[in-house]
Amino acid sequence: MLLDRSTIDKALGGSTLLVIPSLVLFYLYGSDILMFLLFPGLAAATLIAGPHGGTALEDGIAVVVCLVVNICAYTVLCLLIVWMYRWLAAARRPAKPVARR
Repeated sequence: MLLDRSTIDKALGGSTLLVIPSLVLFYLYGSDILMFLLFPGLAAATLIAGPHGGTALEDGIAVVVCLVVNICAYTVLCLLIVWMYRWLAAARRPAKPVARR
């Protein structure tokens, strides 16, 4: 199996450690670089709250949705990178050594 439970846990933890501080810094400072990093979640949050903001409840839900979408996006990205690396490494190794007589 190319992706085991440990790999999934590490990818989820790594993406969480990347997204939460980035989201906090984005809402504190509004950096353009962080906007590109957090784009998947910000696009989903804009669908909920609207481009000019919504009610307090909509804005609160939008922040949570932004966090969850970004964590999911970066977890999937990490898992795809690990899966591609393992798949390419397995393709380079021969399946069984050939016995010589």
